[in-house]
Amino acid sequence: MSTGYTSIIDDGGTFNDYVMRCVRGIGYLYRMRDDPLDAEIPEEIKPEDHHKVEADKSRARVSELLETTINDATGYARKEFSESVKNRQEALEQHAVIKAAYDAMRLQVQEWTPPTPEHEYLKEFMLSQIEIGKPLNYGYSAPILLTGEQWLAKKMEHFAKSLAYHEDEYRKEVARCTKASMYLNALCLALDGEPR
Repeated sequence: MSTGYTSIIDDGGTFNDYVMRCVRGIGYLYRMRDDPLDAEIPEEIKPEDHHKVEADKSRARVSELLETTINDATGYARKEFSESVKNRQEALEQHAVIKAAYDAMRLQVQEWTPPTPEHEYLKEFMLSQIEIGKPLNYGYSAPILLTGEQWLAKKMEHFAKSLAYHEDEYRKEVARCTKASMYLNALCLALDGEPR
């Protein structure tokens, strides 16, 4: 029985057709794994731009932060602190509501008398699911109001790390694509006598 790769043989495909179909199943063309098998193989494997875009965003943010005054940073720190206090309070309230609902359901299940002894397992199962699903006490630590200097340093560290990470990942992506393109060119040269 033919596979997606060997079906080209059933259809009268050539050796070169079969090679180019099978090349999709190995690492260099991993991005084509979900494409239709008859999708054209590109002449050059181009890098995805996700990491480049994120590096550009981080670079822009670092530039903005370098222009930020301590007064502005203090204002931003206060605003973030206020938002964090509000978000924490909302999370605590939501947690309390959900915990109360679980506690109430647990009490109802505990007080329930199953209709037959065969239903006892159902009651045990219901209680075990409540125990498994109940909200955990995460602690929801209180936010800390940073000074302008602390806020600025924290943001600079975050975006500098983000910039370094995304630049490095983009370099790796470019290197992978260059290697994949060279691989395909060498394969085409061996098959057709011409590079892609």
